[in-house]
Amino acid sequence: MKTPILTAAIVAFALTAPVASAQDQPAPAQPAMGMDAHMSAMQTMQERMGMMTTMMQQMLDHLQAMESMPAK
Repeated sequence: MKTPILTAAIVAFALTAPVASAQDQPAPAQPAMGMDAHMSAMQTMQERMGMMTTMMQQMLDHLQAMESMPAK
C-alpha cells in the first residue's frame, strides 16, 4: 500500500519541479574565444599535426628499414 503512494508522490513531485533548460539562460555577451585566438590556436594545431606526421613517417621508414635487414 505504501509503495504506490510513494511512487505517486515521487512522480507528482518530478512533474511539478521546474525543468532546467538551456533556453532559460541568456546567450553570453561575448564569444568564448576571439577570432584572433581561434586562428592562433588553429595555426598551432596545424603545426603540431605537421610535426606528428613527420615523426610518424620517420618511424614508418625506420620500421621498413628494419624489416628489410637480413635476419641473423
